[in-house]
This record gives sequence, structure tokens and C-alpha cells, in this order.
Amino acid sequence: MKSFERALITFEHALNSFERALKTFERALKKFERVLKKFGRALNSFERALNSFERGVKTCLFGLLEQEKATNFDLNS
Repeated sequence: MKSFERALITFEHALNSFERALKTFERALKKFERVLKKFGRALNSFERALNSFERGVKTCLFGLLEQEKATNFDLNS
């Protein structure tokens, strides 16, 4: 009977340790989820900035092309 009681106490300790480990894992998972959300927002911001930069470059190139056309038109007149 005594060995069964010791085994039961050992099992209870192991179960408590497992519960603590599970709680620690849950906290770490929540932190990881927050980091992923922040990373997602940062990635979206970067994508918007990249799109804005692309539009700016296209506008600049279009302006240069129009200026070149105007200059060539004036020279050919």
C-alpha cells in the first residue's frame, strides 16, 4: 500500500509540473501571437510604403517622359 501511495504522490507531482509547463507554454503562445500580429501589421505597412514608392517612381518617369516629348516637339518645330 505504501508504494502505491508514493506512486500516487509522484504522479500528482508530475501532473502539477505538467500543468505549470502547460500554463507557461500558453503564455509563450500568446506572446508569440502578439508578435505575429505586430509582424503582420509591419509587413502591411511596408507593402503600402512600397506601393507608394512605386507610384512615385512611375509618376516621376511619366513626368520625365512628357518633358522629353515636349522638348523634342519644341526642337522639331
